[in-house]
Amino acid sequence: MEKNNWTSVFKVLRIMKYGPHIGLGIGLFLLLNFPQGQAAILLEDGVYKELYPTGEVRRRLTIKDGKLNGFFNTYFKNGKILGEGLLTDGVLQDEARGYYPDGKLRIDVHYNNGLLHGPATSYSRNGHVKTESSYEYGHLQGTMKEYDSKGRLKYERQYKDGIEEGTFKHYAPEGYVARTAEFVGGVQQGIIREFDQAGQLRRAYEAKDGIPGGIVKEYAMSGRLRSAATLQDGQIKEGVREEFYPSGALWRRVDIVDGKRHGLYEEYYEDGALKTVGQFHHDQREGAFNSYHPNGNPQSATAYQKDQKVSIKLYDEFGNLDLGEFSP
Repeated sequence: MEKNNWTSVFKVLRIMKYGPHIGLGIGLFLLLNFPQGQAAILLEDGVYKELYPTGEVRRRLTIKDGKLNGFFNTYFKNGKILGEGLLTDGVLQDEARGYYPDGKLRIDVHYNNGLLHGPATSYSRNGHVKTESSYEYGHLQGTMKEYDSKGRLKYERQYKDGIEEGTFKHYAPEGYVARTAEFVGGVQQGIIREFDQAGQLRRAYEAKDGIPGGIVKEYAMSGRLRSAATLQDGQIKEGVREEFYPSGALWRRVDIVDGKRHGLYEEYYEDGALKTVGQFHHDQREGAFNSYHPNGNPQSATAYQKDQKVSIKLYDEFGNLDLGEFSP
């Protein structure tokens, strides 16, 4: 083989492209790329061999008409196969596989003219499936599934032309859907929903351009609204947090500033009558907290300073001062 042909072979090997596959943990470029200054080259009957400095075979490829044609193998120093596949005129075709040092399968993908095309699967060292997906001419297409180290389904994503599009699902270890979200153009948008083991909605909030925001609502096991608050940049920073009785009636509400209770606090009986009113200052009770009997008469008047009780007045159900004022 002429020297310039070898140069073209090296060029093909160096620029060979492979598509991204989430969770594979190894690219076929690693199976084919040639580290310089570490190999001896032998040419035998059209077979190219690259050796480790200590003499073990590192790669074996078939050369025909100055191009890479035929099956290739790459090896660990212990002689076990690192990767294998088929090259046609220097580009990957059909099935290609990569392995762990102990010989267990690590990846199994398919190519068409150098582009990932068809099913693609990766495996954990313990043999469990790690990811399952499908490609069309180099782009992720359709459903992609990701599994935990025990082989349990963890995430399910939808892709269109390599971009995440559609409903994302997060599964709990027990197997139920714990959270769903929507992706548009690769960015999280719309309502995020969280569920309990029975499939009951427990929390819902909105994401815009990948950042949670808007009203976050929490639900009781009965399905009724339990609390509501305003999210900003993924946190409850500003607005009002409201909590509800199982019946749906307002239980209590408090102003939120910079993620802390700050401002008016109100608590209600289930029939809507005011039960307690007071003020928070940077997450601490401050000043007067007044409570009322169900009939509307005063029940207690408590003074706070930096969340510590300073004095208390108690009243009977008729609004008469019961024990007078005393310090706790």
